[in-house]
Amino acid sequence: ANMELATGEIMHEGLPRHEVQRMIKKKEHARDYIASKYQSATLSKEDILQCLYSIADNNAYLRFNRDPVDKMLGYLAQFFNPNAIEGGFSLAITMGLHGARLSHNHQKQYTYASQSMMLWREVSNDMF
Repeated sequence: ANMELATGEIMHEGLPRHEVQRMIKKKEHARDYIASKYQSATLSKEDILQCLYSIADNNAYLRFNRDPVDKMLGYLAQFFNPNAIEGGFSLAITMGLHGARLSHNHQKQYTYASQSMMLWREVSNDMF
């Protein structure tokens, strides 16, 4: 629990300033606790803090780069059937229409969009 608190993001959206400040203090306390507990003759408190900051940076990176792709994959699955056009909403593209250079039916374009986002999700996940 301390590791999650020490490295997790503070989701401040919609929270009053005093609540955010309280969360920051708890996070700082958790980081300090971990660094103090695990420091040794060969591993300084500062080195441990640096590692904790790096993990926190990675968590922030993932939130802003991987998580939106996960959200879009969810939307694709929620709002589109890969095998059928529903409600008149097709993902098909036609060469020459709105700048498209290829023609793909709905099913092929769904697969392309899904695979592209899954690939980018994995690249983003391992980037940092």
